Amino acid sequence: MIMTRITSNMVRRNYHTNLTNTLGGLESARKQVETGRRFAQSYEDPNSAAKAAILERRYARVEDQLNNVQNAQKWQDIQEDVVDDFSSIAKEIAKNYSVQGENGTNKAIESRDAFAQSLKSMQEQMVVILNAKYGDTFVLAGNEGKEPAFALNDDGKLTYRGHVVSELNANEEPGKSLLNEHSYIDLGFGMAMDGGTVSPASAFDTALPGIKLIGYGTTTVKVVDDNGNPVYEPKLIDGKYPAYQAPDGKEYYQDSDGQFVTADLAKVPYSGSVSDLNPVYEEEPVQKTDSKGRPLFQTADGTEVYKQDGNYYDAATNKLYDGNVSGYEVPDPADAAKTIKLYEKNGKYYRADNGEEYNVPAGVTPKDLTPQAVPDPSGKMQPKQQEQVISRNLVDLCGEMARVMSLPEGEFTYEGYAMYWDEFTDGANKLRDQYAALGTKTQLLTATKSRLENEKLAIQTQYDDAVGIEPAEAIMNYSWANYAYNSALKVGASLITPSLLDFIN
Repeated sequence: MIMTRITSNMVRRNYHTNLTNTLGGLESARKQVETGRRFAQSYEDPNSAAKAAILERRYARVEDQLNNVQNAQKWQDIQEDVVDDFSSIAKEIAKNYSVQGENGTNKAIESRDAFAQSLKSMQEQMVVILNAKYGDTFVLAGNEGKEPAFALNDDGKLTYRGHVVSELNANEEPGKSLLNEHSYIDLGFGMAMDGGTVSPASAFDTALPGIKLIGYGTTTVKVVDDNGNPVYEPKLIDGKYPAYQAPDGKEYYQDSDGQFVTADLAKVPYSGSVSDLNPVYEEEPVQKTDSKGRPLFQTADGTEVYKQDGNYYDAATNKLYDGNVSGYEVPDPADAAKTIKLYEKNGKYYRADNGEEYNVPAGVTPKDLTPQAVPDPSGKMQPKQQEQVISRNLVDLCGEMARVMSLPEGEFTYEGYAMYWDEFTDGANKLRDQYAALGTKTQLLTATKSRLENEKLAIQTQYDDAVGIEPAEAIMNYSWANYAYNSALKVGASLITPSLLDFIN
């Protein structure tokens, strides 16, 4: 039989080891209570630690996206405030400055001057509103938000980032670029790139170029007199003298001496009564219309279209026509199968894709892409109504209304004023569409915020399941560990006998 001698040192070493382990368990249980985590180091539970690391990254990303949503909501609120303030002025003008401006009782120059001053003041207020800021950034300045985007130049015309708004065109530079600026932020839609640019469906666009809100470019309107009757384009003799027709069919004009003479080289004086002379107007073919009476135009590719709310629609399908409806086109010298799109300004041609001046080759005539009126098959002709090109942006229109209102007696006409007011009210009504679009984006932000908050809560729950420990369980574990440690101390006191040094102490 083999005997094993157990010495006091062996007992002490074994006890010390066990006591250390018990103390370690107590410390681990204490940390669980303090931190609420099941483990403090990843090596204690590698699988849970790996899962926790993934969840932490997801949580941080969702928090960033939530911050983006909250910032976007504040930005959106400012944009909505701008639209609301601008709409209030537009509604005031559309409601009160039509009757007052065209009412016969206000024809006196003094009354009109007062209205002109009010309109001028509201025009300046519009510019101030359009230059609203969020922090240090102008909210309607597109991608260049560090400087005020809108201003009135010396001619009283509205400019946007240095460009006259009435000269901008959606199909030409710089208007094409200014209207298509975007500022995307990641809100958890799976932000992705498509052809070097952010895919619009994968991110939220916070940009709102102000010219989209107030209108840009010009439009052509038919001129009428104060009674609403068409004003026709007079036929001119030698390019400057209005023509008149006598009862016998001969044409006359009034020369520089005030005498009516024939329009031929003989210049025979008119011998009849001047009251028998009737104005002669330029003629144009009667325009073809569709079944609903809408005038038809023909595009450069031969498609018949009609115009509605500033857009062209295919007359055969009633769908928006997506071809070119402005500018010019020439063959590409480098590739006969391709064409170059141009626009004209001050007698020069510029490329629509980059805005650079283009020298048209000799013998080449740029093809006008503007849809042309389709003549009625009957071949009938009609007097050509006068047309006037006016601005489409609300700020310029307000300024023009003020200008017309302040014209002296004899030059002011109600219809001259109404021409601008009608276009202004159309633009003011379109502001509602912009407001509705902003409302839709606001709803999207609200829904996105709710989704991200729910996702954040779900991640937190998963994280707690992976690394957390129930408080009751942690306290119970700590109580048992503390009980074990105290019991170990009591056992040690009975096993380890006092030494000589203990007695001395």
